[in-house]
Amino acid sequence: MKTIKAQELTLEAFSRYGTFADMIHPDGDITGVPGSIIEFYRDRLAVTAPGEVTGMSVTKVKKRPFVIAKAEYHDNCCEACMPLNGDVYIHVAPATPHGVVPYDRFEVFRVPMGTMVVLRPGVWHHAPFAIDQDSVSNLCVLPERTYARDCAVVVFPEEEQMEIV
Repeated sequence: MKTIKAQELTLEAFSRYGTFADMIHPDGDITGVPGSIIEFYRDRLAVTAPGEVTGMSVTKVKKRPFVIAKAEYHDNCCEACMPLNGDVYIHVAPATPHGVVPYDRFEVFRVPMGTMVVLRPGVWHHAPFAIDQDSVSNLCVLPERTYARDCAVVVFPEEEQMEIV
């Protein structure tokens, strides 16, 4: 089985797949007075899908072997996810033409709890991996029913599966 090394999430390393922001310890533009009782950090991230209703879902992942055995993508929308109660690994690869799985281009990133990641349309990904917790709940933001209308899933042949190290 191939191995793939997990890396820390940085804007430079992740920029080809999308963007992210720490939603627990925000910085940047504040509407109002910094240090006041209410601080509003506006427009930290954007998840776009023109004309769609946004769905807020939870993907609960239990601790499992760090083996990447499948991936999916969405042609018509971004996807945002944020681990709520623990750090996770996510695997991503650049968008490709239909039917072409970029097995040799996957990367793995450690996403800290409370960090929202926004993936561009077409970026390969799948459910995250709980790292240190028995179970991690992840907020998932997608246009309503994307899982039924715009989700291409590929199960990897055994020789293309990857173990996260």
